[in-house]
Amino acid sequence: ESLSSTIIQQVSCGWDHTAAVTSSGAVLTWGSNQMNQLGHFVSPSSDPPKSFCRPKCCHLGPETRAASVACGKQFTMVLTTRMSLMVCGRQLISGYRA
Repeated sequence: ESLSSTIIQQVSCGWDHTAAVTSSGAVLTWGSNQMNQLGHFVSPSSDPPKSFCRPKCCHLGPETRAASVACGKQFTMVLTTRMSLMVCGRQLISGYRA
């Protein structure tokens, strides 16, 4: 899939991954997904996260648009246009337990 027609509004770089907010409010993430920091939907029955992923949309939920994104060491934070904060990645930061 080509990203040549995608307009990027903001980019953030983490330890070993990157995230970008598009003009439509989508979040594209790529790089290491060792700690699920890319936010790609993974069902409990699926294979473990890939160690490296190409640019792909982060799962934000229906009708949810990103305003801003920030990456850190093995985590990603997305601020939505409705001022909700979504976090994925390291358990200590995201609070998520598998």
